[in-house]
Amino acid sequence: MAKVSGRLSQPRRSQRLPSDIDYYVFSKVANIYFKSHLWQMRKEPIKTPFLAKSKESDYQESLAIFKLVLRFMNDGKLSGQREKILGDYIINKGIRNEKLRDEIYCQLANQTWRNDNEANCERGWLLMANCLSCFPPSATLYKYLLKYCSDHAYNGYKAVCQSKLLKSGNSRLSLVNTLNTQFSLFRTDGPAPGKAVPAHCAGVESKQEAGQHGPGGHLS
Repeated sequence: MAKVSGRLSQPRRSQRLPSDIDYYVFSKVANIYFKSHLWQMRKEPIKTPFLAKSKESDYQESLAIFKLVLRFMNDGKLSGQREKILGDYIINKGIRNEKLRDEIYCQLANQTWRNDNEANCERGWLLMANCLSCFPPSATLYKYLLKYCSDHAYNGYKAVCQSKLLKSGNSRLSLVNTLNTQFSLFRTDGPAPGKAVPAHCAGVESKQEAGQHGPGGHLS
């Protein structure tokens, strides 16, 4: 697992935040779409998904993913290859099943919201940034997630999350040949202002651990 860093260049005109972005506060998503959930960090597994599900298999997968998110964010002993395997597993759930993508993003937004445990919060944003490197949110969730990342992302993750979201929003490129690909997690140890940490979907190449660390539409 390699630490990567780089300077944050000035955004191109096509990558500026939408002029109406301030309208898309994430609390609107929570108020309208969260199914039987308050918008607040949870320490225990959930009994129902955050978003409504039409298939029982998606319902159960959502509950299982949240348990994995809890472990990824809270297990202080999780590092190196074990951390990468767990992160890759969660990400691949979103790659393989489009119906779980918004659920994953809502779970991560919920778990990073007002999270005053710095290490815990950083791991949540680490996972968020890597998910954004590999699959986009729905068009309905897009601006709300962009607004949330712009306002609340931990340290250097703001720049990378904005970049990934703006790129997906501008291009709406489909995923190709990703189902059986491994994805390498990256870490940031808090770059200084003016720097960003690029996230990448990488190939099967292994990396050594660096040691640092309302709205309309349907959400699935």
